[in-house]
Amino acid sequence: MIKRIDKIAITNVKGIENSVFDVQLIPNKPTLVVAPNGFGKSSITAAFGSLRSKKMDLDKDEYHRGDEERHPSLKISYTMQDGSKIDKEANHTKNDLAATFGVHVINSQLVSKAKKLKIAGANIVTSAIEVTPVVLIKSIPPKEKFRYSFAAVKGDFGKNGKALPNISSILADNRVMAKIWNQVDFTKQGQAGVNKAIRALQDEINAGTGNSDKILAGVKDETIQAVSAIDFVSGMLSVFAESGVNYSSQIEAILAALQISNIHASDKAAFKKAGERANYVFEKASYVEDFSALKGTWHNIQPKETADGLVIAFPKANQISNGERDIICFVAQLKKAKLQLKKNKAIILVIDEIFDYLDDANLVACQYYLTQMIAEVKSDGRQIFPLIMTHLNPGFFRNFTFSDQKVCYLNKISVSDKAVESIISKRDDPSISDAISKHFLHFHSDDMDLSNEFKNLGLPADLATASQFSVHCASHVQRYVEGKGFDPLAVCSGVRRKVEQLIFASLAEESREEFLSTHKTVNKLQFAESVGTTVPEVYFLLAVIYNDAMHVRPNQDNFSGLGTKLSNLTIKHMISTMIQPDA
Repeated sequence: MIKRIDKIAITNVKGIENSVFDVQLIPNKPTLVVAPNGFGKSSITAAFGSLRSKKMDLDKDEYHRGDEERHPSLKISYTMQDGSKIDKEANHTKNDLAATFGVHVINSQLVSKAKKLKIAGANIVTSAIEVTPVVLIKSIPPKEKFRYSFAAVKGDFGKNGKALPNISSILADNRVMAKIWNQVDFTKQGQAGVNKAIRALQDEINAGTGNSDKILAGVKDETIQAVSAIDFVSGMLSVFAESGVNYSSQIEAILAALQISNIHASDKAAFKKAGERANYVFEKASYVEDFSALKGTWHNIQPKETADGLVIAFPKANQISNGERDIICFVAQLKKAKLQLKKNKAIILVIDEIFDYLDDANLVACQYYLTQMIAEVKSDGRQIFPLIMTHLNPGFFRNFTFSDQKVCYLNKISVSDKAVESIISKRDDPSISDAISKHFLHFHSDDMDLSNEFKNLGLPADLATASQFSVHCASHVQRYVEGKGFDPLAVCSGVRRKVEQLIFASLAEESREEFLSTHKTVNKLQFAESVGTTVPEVYFLLAVIYNDAMHVRPNQDNFSGLGTKLSNLTIKHMISTMIQPDA
């Protein structure tokens, strides 16, 4: 079993020429892969989406710089439970990843389709938003049944064929036969030792006397155990147990399994066709049931058989609400992933920014369906690595459903000077809490010296006064604006102090004391407005930046999330014009 995926390396895919991402993905836990727009999330998605069974197969517009001579590569480094390290790669000539990982990408199904209209003799081109059908099963097997005659089987068995159970109901149960088709290995069928054990059982039954119950009760335990140990027999017995197929005795269940194996041996091609059909019918019924459970004004959207296979087709985008469309698309693709990856021991599921555009209710609903899939995969003894590509604040996802989420920042920020983090982390200490809040983290016209308190708490002495802290934060704001290395916490602290300082300077003298004593920046700004001061809207908008920095958590990355927000060019412009209005 895999302990974690450590790194993902991508070469020559879309905007990525050569990058290595330290991801630390934990199995069976949703991981939010966070990066600002334009950073390369879609390039990562394209790399995973290009994986085929034998190699990577990029679309023409997905090559780096559009150059098809720049061969792509996707490497994954992971650690096993025993601590061993493994690296595997896929490129334009091979896919070594396929032996370990099943991969599926879920993305938006919206497309814009052009239409030509002739109006007053002129050709007018318009576009309409449509939803691409989701093909759940590409090939629909022809109708085929398992060939079985109970009378013929009893006759072929011998004198006591009457002891055999009739398996017609099992063969008609698509759920059971689909499991047998998918799970049971018949490769040892026909081996001498196998045939010998089966023949011994048959001979012992045919040698018995009395009614069927007495005949079966007389079979020796060692004979029964020898047959039940055969791979394909034990496999079918397990399927019976999983599916609730009950027999009054183990010997009856074994005789049912042997009849199925005989059907397979007599005509493998026919068994294959019937198995594929049973599997398809079972899966189709499962899909229909799943989508029937999704009640609402969904225009009776259900899986339907078409020339393209079993598909989920959608009405035009203007005939269905955005929320309904988004969740149906997601559920359909999630079901498709479950179908395609049901035999993989390890799964990588990439969700490409779909969650970023959902409303609160549908976000929770989609998280619920994903959490269900994680639980199902885990209960099967398999592993799934869900990668949720997003540019949103991870806190947006944190609720009961995703309470155990992991966050991975692609644009990790390395901060060497963590002085501000150390101060904010101890802001609630009783010896400094009031002074830190009032004089350090908020603007105040008076200075405050906490040298003794900082010394006792092991905090940086060169930032022990409010004025020193202010200068330090202001310098990082300037570095940020100039495109130099910066501490995001210091920038956010500096922006908040600057906002409050500018409003304080605009207030009449008689209002300043109340402004300073007012708690929270937004309340200070509202107070300023109440006494007639014009507060630029940008000061309120920047709260999304400066408020995030005021509380940090131990043993986690407190910088990269803020760095993602600060990398937004509009945010940078807002801050730049605030501190340099004439620039």
